Amino acid sequence: MRYFFLVLAMLVVNSEASAQKKSCGSVRPTSDKSGTFTSGNLEGRNLADLYAAYIGVRGQVPSRITVDPGRQLDSLWLAKMACFKPSAVVKVVHRELLATYRGKRTNVTIDEFISEAETEVRLVRKEMNWKKLGQIYGLSDTKLGLVKMLANQISGKDLVAYGMTEIMPSADGELNVQVLEFLVRNYGKEFVYSIPARHDRYASFGFYQFTSLALYDDGKRKEGASRAGSALSNGKLPGSAMHIRGKFQHRAAYLFGIHNIASLVRRLSSVQTSRFLRLPERNHDDLIQFIAAAHNGPVEAYRAARRWLDAGMKYEYYISVSNGSVRRYAFKTKANLAALRNSKKLNGSLYGRR
Repeated sequence: MRYFFLVLAMLVVNSEASAQKKSCGSVRPTSDKSGTFTSGNLEGRNLADLYAAYIGVRGQVPSRITVDPGRQLDSLWLAKMACFKPSAVVKVVHRELLATYRGKRTNVTIDEFISEAETEVRLVRKEMNWKKLGQIYGLSDTKLGLVKMLANQISGKDLVAYGMTEIMPSADGELNVQVLEFLVRNYGKEFVYSIPARHDRYASFGFYQFTSLALYDDGKRKEGASRAGSALSNGKLPGSAMHIRGKFQHRAAYLFGIHNIASLVRRLSSVQTSRFLRLPERNHDDLIQFIAAAHNGPVEAYRAARRWLDAGMKYEYYISVSNGSVRRYAFKTKANLAALRNSKKLNGSLYGRR
């Protein structure tokens, strides 16, 4: 049985890497201003795929890197638009984000980045009208209590692990942490908040790569984070994903997580609900795996969660996911959580040689 799980984990990593091989043609980004940066723990790493596209170095990373971060961000957007004929909205978002980024960059440590996410989590908890949320999702008092209990277990660090799942191309959690630390420390948190989703035609971008399927409110129809966010007393989100900028992306991610938790709990049997109410501490990471998986494939993620509960939560959540793509999301999140937890210091110590 142990051997089976090891083989499954290897298949997840390999399929994740192969999924990133798609190429969409050459691009000609505009130049901005170059800088020289200490590579920190990335020194000696071999970068390819999106890692290379983010950092601006392909192959082995030297001790110091001379890169134009604005040009790198522009190249990411142009590569997206080379894959799909861009809509007018995509072109507008590209121009706005690039102009904003070139006008202001805020360099932070990954610890400070996590702290920003935690601030948004606390704001949502403070402003959430749980009774209204229960009415929106048609939850009994018992099920609403379960949703609240689960939502209160999610931290800013958990959200950052989930965000890394969205923007990083592999399940190498340690590398993902190192790349994120390099980006926010050197290119600024605004770079991470502006990264486009490469493989869809929507105006999706940022740390969580939201589309209108995850966040939408036109006054008549609400989707995802917007639906959960309508239960907030204050701090509601803009109605369109294209307007979710900067730290508000963490708020939207937390609300989307609450939406998916509530949508799952609504479907649970009384036995499954009772088991979930006794969620042991050792299964915390499974909850975060679920919210990341539900971002990618909600139907598959919900089915997997019910199978996982039926099995008494004895195995890790990702093992219950039958869909390969959704399983990769869950497994990658597991790796990111472990890497964040095992990083003893997230206060810039990765750049001790600076």
